[in-house]
Amino acid sequence: MRFVVLLFGFVGILMTGALGVMLVAFELLLELSKEYTGGSLDFLRDSPTAIAHNDTALVLFLAAAYGMLGTIFGFLRCGKQGGVLLLVPVLFAAVMNPYTLAFTWMQAFAGLLSFFVSPLSLNAPAKDDDD
Repeated sequence: MRFVVLLFGFVGILMTGALGVMLVAFELLLELSKEYTGGSLDFLRDSPTAIAHNDTALVLFLAAAYGMLGTIFGFLRCGKQGGVLLLVPVLFAAVMNPYTLAFTWMQAFAGLLSFFVSPLSLNAPAKDDDD
């Protein structure tokens, strides 16, 4: 299970960081697309929550950084702590702009899977003296 969290976590943080980069360059991308679409994408300039795209991009960069730390925690058998680090920043980004869930769902899925990673038991296995 730890390796599944590692795989989904790394792919998820890459997608979250890529969305942050896209939102930083969002105005430039819309200006470049005007000549191909004739300005039909101008409705994308408005955020559904009236929070600027650059502010959401900053939260997405932080979510990717915390996601990296959470993925490492999940791999090192600290599943609940890693799950919180993977899941909470994604939820904050979703509150700022719900459309970000299209890219951050994999990081949230890795956070949910990370809750199933448990630490090793404290009792070491005893040697059997029957031999």
